[in-house]
Amino acid sequence: GYDGSDYEIFFYDGSSIQQITNNSRGDENVKIDNNDNIVWLIRDGTDSEVMLYNGGTTTQITNNTTDDEFAELNNGKIVWRGYNSVSGNTDIYLYDSGVIDQITSNSYNDDYPQINSNGQIVWVANDAPSSYQIYFYDGMTIQNISNNSLNNSSPQINDSGEIVWSANDEIFYYDGSATLQLTNNTFIDSTPLIDSQGNIVWGGFDGNDWEIYYFDGISIEQLTDNIYDDLNYSISPSGNIVWQSFDGNDDEIFLALKNAPVPEPSTLFLLGAGFVLFTFCGRKK
Repeated sequence: GYDGSDYEIFFYDGSSIQQITNNSRGDENVKIDNNDNIVWLIRDGTDSEVMLYNGGTTTQITNNTTDDEFAELNNGKIVWRGYNSVSGNTDIYLYDSGVIDQITSNSYNDDYPQINSNGQIVWVANDAPSSYQIYFYDGMTIQNISNNSLNNSSPQINDSGEIVWSANDEIFYYDGSATLQLTNNTFIDSTPLIDSQGNIVWGGFDGNDWEIYYFDGISIEQLTDNIYDDLNYSISPSGNIVWQSFDGNDDEIFLALKNAPVPEPSTLFLLGAGFVLFTFCGRKK
């Protein structure tokens, strides 16, 4: 929140709001995990550092002269991209139980890390002049799970170590042992998300507008089919999906519940893959 001079971090614990930061520097890119650990970046005047709030205590995780960015957090573990002044490239770093480990040390840039609750990490590496690859750290070893000549991007990982990403307008999926290409069509598929059960949702441009697609481990379903862009989607651990779309008057929030009972009388829409669609209206009076 903006306090009149800069942005500060605030936390709502279910009953009250607490102000976590109170300084004259920029606090940004805040993230929270299921245990109410909070991570963010602070601009210290020369570069950005990683900060952690845990159980009422704020700790500065990094303290160097280079930018630490793209911090993510899960189960108290923090991952980020930091600049390596020795190699001149960016590397992936992991904070766990008070200890910082440098996960990568190579001759190319490693960026945009994601982490699951087990400390497994996925990221994008520019390991060739015209190619971006997806790398996976399972807690012991690092492997290239994309291993192609495409521009791979936007990786996401669940707690089972399953990973999704997009490459050259198609969706790819790593099931823990093998990499599969889920889509193969003439339109744009982008920015996939995966839940704890391995269900995947993504956006696809069908030539007219953006629609929502869903993979349940067996088949692909098109959840939306309209003339408006369906955007800003997210999937819960149990597979429920929420997104934003225009209804002809203004933007609304839509919720697709997996295997939900249909209310009577039904004024809702039944989607494929066992979803029931709810619309949340928020028009101004």
